Amino acid sequence: MTLSALKFIYIVCDMIAIGTGAAVLFGLIAGKLLGDYTVFFLRYALATSVAGLLFPWDNVPSWKISMLSIYLSGLAVIAWRKFHLVRAWRPIFVLCTTIVL
Repeated sequence: MTLSALKFIYIVCDMIAIGTGAAVLFGLIAGKLLGDYTVFFLRYALATSVAGLLFPWDNVPSWKISMLSIYLSGLAVIAWRKFHLVRAWRPIFVLCTTIVL
């Protein structure tokens, strides 16, 4: 029962992250930063990655990918909120967001 509830939460968070991530990516291509969508995307991508670590998998590469996604989400947040996408932080933000998506 607990595992099926966790899978449901994982899938819902993943679908929300993919939808908002696509909107953020199209906004970045157009040269606009969609603030609310970006916040939702990074939150749900982080929730998806953390939920992915909770599954009882013996597959170590999936854990490595989840951890990479967590680190890149953190780097994107730092580039956006702390350094305000100035100079080299803008391409770092775009690259991290794209890889997380």
